[in-house]
Amino acid sequence: MIKVEEWDGLQTNVVIHGAFEEVYKKAQIRADLLVTSPPYPTSTTRYIPSIGGNANDRGAVTRNQLYSKGHAKVGEADYLRWAQLCIGFAPLVFFNIPARVLDYDLGAKPFNHIVWVKTNGAVPFAHKGVVRFHEFILLFGDHKRLNKPMRSVWEMASQRGSDHPAPFPINLPARAIHYGSKPGDLVFDPFGGSGTTAAVAKAMNRRWLTCDTEQEFCEMMDDRIARVRTSGDGSQLGGRGGD
Repeated sequence: MIKVEEWDGLQTNVVIHGAFEEVYKKAQIRADLLVTSPPYPTSTTRYIPSIGGNANDRGAVTRNQLYSKGHAKVGEADYLRWAQLCIGFAPLVFFNIPARVLDYDLGAKPFNHIVWVKTNGAVPFAHKGVVRFHEFILLFGDHKRLNKPMRSVWEMASQRGSDHPAPFPINLPARAIHYGSKPGDLVFDPFGGSGTTAAVAKAMNRRWLTCDTEQEFCEMMDDRIARVRTSGDGSQLGGRGGD
């Protein structure tokens, strides 16, 4: 792990402690593929239980309290800025969003999207109405960079029980990397979190780059990625690239 102030703008296969905006300004390289999930928008500081349960029960202290507090003001303007930076950093972008962000103005129209159906259900965030068991992955950039056709619906369980409040399931970045890059390409995740995208990229013999504003998460990513061996297909992590 290095601080963004110490990064030379060229080094890859490294965890950077710093904000995406800072990394973008300093970067002298661009990625071949960007796979990410920005912080979820929250209008209040209500807390989310990390594993199952009722989201309206706010009594227990969880790791997600810090996460929710830190991102309590995330909204449409943030998503607009992040989407534009992502599109400027790579020619192909997989941009994961919750359903409520679909109406946001992101400054560009995706060439397509994927529906991620969470096969293990979802935490009910509302007292009434429709409980969403799906999210969207917006595809920006050049569709010709996809290696082959892929399905528009991805059915996979969400990851639970992690030290990070919102980790990617391994198969999500594995599938994106399989379809959107080739060995040796550079894969970037500007909201590194638990480090799943970078770990899978390393396992699949891609160069990788990731960053996060939280030092604790950067240290966690550094340790996790260091233990990953290159297997070519990500199988050592339990993921699989294709459908």
